[in-house]
Amino acid sequence: MDLIDYPLLNVDNEPEEDRITGDSILKEFDKLKQSCVIKHWNVFYALHFEFLARGYKGDGLKMTQPICRICNMTPEFALEHLFSYKHKEKLKSHSVSLRSFELLLFL
Repeated sequence: MDLIDYPLLNVDNEPEEDRITGDSILKEFDKLKQSCVIKHWNVFYALHFEFLARGYKGDGLKMTQPICRICNMTPEFALEHLFSYKHKEKLKSHSVSLRSFELLLFL
């Protein structure tokens, strides 16, 4: 199984510029959540984030799984985990690039 790192689930791969921490991270999460309108999502929206699900992907059809290196777990639903209180509380003790919030919008 290949473990896949995504923005805001692994701070080791964060860009060095425009770093924020603490409550600034929570404010950016609020902006991200407002722009996504997650509570109104249905199966059609979920298709855009299929890459976050466990599954067989790639040329060799290897099993892939997103990993959260901040919470040290492989969440079954990575997008739900990303917006969870526990994850955000752990993440705000790190230094995160603003670009990661932008990258997540365009994945």
